[in-house]
Amino acid sequence: MATLRMEREIDCSQERAASSIYAALGVRGSSEVTKTFRVGAIGRDVRLTLGDLDRKSDLWRIPVSWQVPESDAFPIFHGFFEVQRRPDDRIAVVLLGYYQPPFGAAGAVFDAFVGRWIANVTVSQMLDEIEATIHRDGSAS
Repeated sequence: MATLRMEREIDCSQERAASSIYAALGVRGSSEVTKTFRVGAIGRDVRLTLGDLDRKSDLWRIPVSWQVPESDAFPIFHGFFEVQRRPDDRIAVVLLGYYQPPFGAAGAVFDAFVGRWIANVTVSQMLDEIEATIHRDGSAS
């Protein structure tokens, strides 16, 4: 099992950060969409699902999963976005999750050398889209 964790600190409210996650990924509330993720010139359609926002004090979570439709050659990702209020009034948007590389030991070797890099680039691009949505949609507060 491979795990992912990537974080961005953003100067905005928790509300803005949470709504921007849905908006940047083309999802309105809890639902499923097909989205193309690109890594360089390579693009792949994935079925992306975001769950309902769970608000617990300073830590909010949005469940997320994605998979390449009708293909067992790609891992299925399960995790969540965390929207955490920091003491300095900034917000941390964190994507945490896991996936099982397909094809057993051969898949684990591929993941160690290439797959993990692809996963990290994909997650970084998602967080870039979320941050850009926050800044594009007006004041960050």
